[in-house]
Amino acid sequence: MPVLTAHGCTHRGQVRPSNQDAFVVDAAAGLFIVSDGMGGANCGEVASARVVSSLHQELLPLQRAATGTVPQAELPRPCGSATYTCLGGADVAPVLAALQHASALVHADSLQHPRCAGMGATAAVLLLHRGHWLAANVGDSPIYLFRDDRVHPMHTTHTLEAEFRQTGTTTDAGELARARHILTRAMGMEGELAADYCQMPARPGDLACLCSDGLSNKVSPEEILALCLCFSLQEACENLVALANARGGEDNVTVVLCRLGQEGGAGGFRARLGRLVRGFVGPFAGPFGREG
Repeated sequence: MPVLTAHGCTHRGQVRPSNQDAFVVDAAAGLFIVSDGMGGANCGEVASARVVSSLHQELLPLQRAATGTVPQAELPRPCGSATYTCLGGADVAPVLAALQHASALVHADSLQHPRCAGMGATAAVLLLHRGHWLAANVGDSPIYLFRDDRVHPMHTTHTLEAEFRQTGTTTDAGELARARHILTRAMGMEGELAADYCQMPARPGDLACLCSDGLSNKVSPEEILALCLCFSLQEACENLVALANARGGEDNVTVVLCRLGQEGGAGGFRARLGRLVRGFVGPFAGPFGREG
């Protein structure tokens, strides 16, 4: 039987005075969450903490009750991608409901506490559910699945830059750069929440990564994969955070890694290589976050 192992860490970075990221790693339940408080907004750390706490609480019973695998006949039809399929039917409904509820809680908190007016957050959720990876996201915190040394994005980026690129509205580099940090969807906005979601059959050897844009803006998916191939999950997390900080660390940095299958026996080599890499990029200041 494949074994699911996971690790996560977060760091405030080199510039920000506080950390507005939050995460949950629950390998026993096959449940992983990353949330990034909206940069510059009041109480971003309150919003992200509320998101991960609410989602974990609501999705944990779903995971504990899941049995068997998704029958082939129930798999949804492809939605224009050779990599994953759009979700439809019973599996996605409780995930979307949990996201909607968490968003409503953040919005209610922002109305109740004047100092938190306008707060919001992203949400990236990944479940190992009935033999499938089930992903859902709101905002710009990416979810990557690595298989056969290839990167399979399992998210949609909800930023004004992504919208500009998709519609061809502008090709001006300055406008695109300014639009990069403007979210078009976020947890805590008033009204119905529109999340994107997808699923893929899980296979032994799969590696998945959820992170905040503090990592994805500094480290490419290919670099994430390369470090994960060389190190244990804990060492890879620490080295990824250190690498993002070495490249400026202007934002909070959070990464969650999970692997389906037994890790190889190259732990000693990975540890030595990890110390070598940290010697070049600088010491890691230490993870903090919540794991369950």
